[in-house]
Amino acid sequence: MRIKRLLSSAALSLTIFTACQAQDGTLTYKISGNGLPQPSYLYGTIHMICNDDFYMPATLQSAMDNVQSVYLELDLADSAKVAHMMKKVMEVPDNYRLSNYLTADEFKRVTGFYQTNFYLDPEKVDRMPPIVLISLMVRTFTACPSPRSYEHEITKMAAAANKPVDGLETVEDQLRALGKYTDSASFRTFPDFIDNPEKGREAYRRMVAAYKAKDVRALYEVIKSQPEFHKVEDAILINRNRSWIPVIEAASRKAPVLYAVGAGHLGGEDGVISLLRQKGYTVEPVR
Repeated sequence: MRIKRLLSSAALSLTIFTACQAQDGTLTYKISGNGLPQPSYLYGTIHMICNDDFYMPATLQSAMDNVQSVYLELDLADSAKVAHMMKKVMEVPDNYRLSNYLTADEFKRVTGFYQTNFYLDPEKVDRMPPIVLISLMVRTFTACPSPRSYEHEITKMAAAANKPVDGLETVEDQLRALGKYTDSASFRTFPDFIDNPEKGREAYRRMVAAYKAKDVRALYEVIKSQPEFHKVEDAILINRNRSWIPVIEAASRKAPVLYAVGAGHLGGEDGVISLLRQKGYTVEPVR
């Protein structure tokens, strides 16, 4: 469970940098037409949310009832795949040191944060991959010790209904996107959020409020305002959206599927909804 929570935190750290511009007042969409034998469904998630804020919309359950399988960004139902991802996430070059990217004072403040909140020694923090450190940092933005993951809940729903779960991308695909956090500018995230912890918490609160209200315009504004968004948008959002479309097309032609991905991937000209419509599919909101 700790591994899946860390992956959810990693996914949320991607969400903080991604955008959603669809304005249909829903997070559930039906995909039909263009030769599909039966409709498939698309649902926008938030990767980590407190239990008091979690809700399961009837449209999601209905979509689950009408499909034969489920696709997440990654297949979190396969423990071997999850373990493989965690192993890959923890890999860093032999010469990597966080201290190489920060001043001595910044490094002291950053390692102090992780020692206080996660009991990690400075030497260990110095060798930990940036995405792991960012994922742990994001965990402190929530107001609850054990946040829930929509992906985990959807995986449980699929298991209860005896429906297989697969992934739209491989571990290596996602790690290439996560790897964008390793450029030198991205290391500025650490002292910035640690010195201004309320900024991260407020951004998270606003994002959750927008998600619960299905107010994707507000969600977009929160995410767009985050540091370094423009530098990682192509890698963690647009390129991944485009790579998912052939997978969605192939799977949907075989049988109806529920696709559950971060809500930030749904909207905009290069969002999954627009890309599917450009391919000739009808994508309509389900309320």
